[in-house]
Amino acid sequence: MVISLPDTYTSDNSEKNILSIRLNPDGLSFSIYNPSVSESYLYKEISLDKRTAYTEALKECFFENSFFTWPFLRTHIIETTPLYTLLPSSLVQEKTQERFLSYNFEQETGHVLVNKPDIPDATLLFNVQEEVYEFCSRSFIHPAYYHHLTPLLGLWRTQSSSHAQACMYVFIHPGFIDVACYRNGNLNTVNSFTYQQPQDILYYILYIWQQKEMDQLNDLLFVTGTTEFFPSLIKNLQIYLNNVQPAEIPSEAYLKGGDILKAPLDLITLSL
Repeated sequence: MVISLPDTYTSDNSEKNILSIRLNPDGLSFSIYNPSVSESYLYKEISLDKRTAYTEALKECFFENSFFTWPFLRTHIIETTPLYTLLPSSLVQEKTQERFLSYNFEQETGHVLVNKPDIPDATLLFNVQEEVYEFCSRSFIHPAYYHHLTPLLGLWRTQSSSHAQACMYVFIHPGFIDVACYRNGNLNTVNSFTYQQPQDILYYILYIWQQKEMDQLNDLLFVTGTTEFFPSLIKNLQIYLNNVQPAEIPSEAYLKGGDILKAPLDLITLSL
């Protein structure tokens, strides 16, 4: 799929821009923006050919769109996956990283990566398919790799600290959801669950709500994500919980303008 960029984006000025590529099982999306220029945020989604292996489809997309080869100020690669492990930093050493991941996800293999979310004494481990990692590392100039939850855990920590009530944050992706609970800015739990139908999502949210002894009348549920059943899910949640709200978008995002509000929350947060 060939993407046409506005004339304001050229190889001559690319070194002033930040490129962020978000990988997900259905394809990828990306943003390009100049941090010094308002209204410069560009966001696009690309569907990959599902009949082709993901790495091969990614390569084809890369070679079809020459702007990916431009030298950027920074390049971010965001891996969207429910397979990760959050651990106390004191437990994580280079020789134990792969062991922790393989213990939790025995059948999964790939290149193990480490992030430091803005959570006290927390390290997030995840992996990227080896072929994808090698291709991205070879094709982009010094890309920085992030798990999609890394920017969000810090954002939600900051947002929850401003609320007297306990807060649950839910991010709905195609095929899985992330659930994180905070109280007074402290992370109580974070986990991801795969689902087959919308009723599964309702079950997971209400089950964790009960397990964490959250208050149906007073505590807060913030939901984000894009699926076709999103509106009906919100209505069903409001039957059981009093305070169901769309996720809070950082106010700084509105100052950047452009397409930024079209982007998923993790990409928005990383851009800030």
